[in-house]
Amino acid sequence: MEKHKFYSQKINNQGFTIIELLIATVVFSSILLIATIGIIYISKTYVEGQVVIKNQDNTQAILQNLSSAIKFDDNSNHNIVLPMLNIASHNYFFCVGNYEYIYSLNQLFNDRSTSVGLSQLPNNNSPICSYPTVLTGARQLLSQNERIGELNITSSSNIYDITLNIAYGNDSVLQTLGSTASPPSYQYRCTISAFSISLCAVSSLSTIVTPRIGA
Repeated sequence: MEKHKFYSQKINNQGFTIIELLIATVVFSSILLIATIGIIYISKTYVEGQVVIKNQDNTQAILQNLSSAIKFDDNSNHNIVLPMLNIASHNYFFCVGNYEYIYSLNQLFNDRSTSVGLSQLPNNNSPICSYPTVLTGARQLLSQNERIGELNITSSSNIYDITLNIAYGNDSVLQTLGSTASPPSYQYRCTISAFSISLCAVSSLSTIVTPRIGA
């Protein structure tokens, strides 16, 4: 009988070792983590830019509102009352023509309450300027999470100098510096870190207005 020789073929079925799998997992996780941090950073930078632009635009809009009210006052400077403090409410108020403005300093506006923020309302007692007990028809000029650090109006020879400082952000991201001036002036500086989830923006603008010559 013919003998057959059987040769066993050696098959290499060796796979990845546990160490190789661990190394691959760590490398993949690191790449994924870096990509995620990059996406979050880019998104946060974009949102921060939008907040800065919105805060700047709103500050400019409010300054324009005040400037226009003074410039087109029908009674010229005879019906412009500079900011005064209402001791009972701790709010400030002033009047320009047929409008009255009420505002609070260094208080975060985060709701629709007209007792905080900056409100514009009709002055039904014009030319008398007094703190109103009813805020009917008030229009809030601040946006959510904004606060006024300074709203100062001074006059000299029928020329009005308006200074406005508005900050966006909560107390955790704003460093506040006050002054002894009257009304007081609060200066802000953003203190957010790269990993902070809160946003911050500060806008300071000023202008000079001359009322038109009216009857």
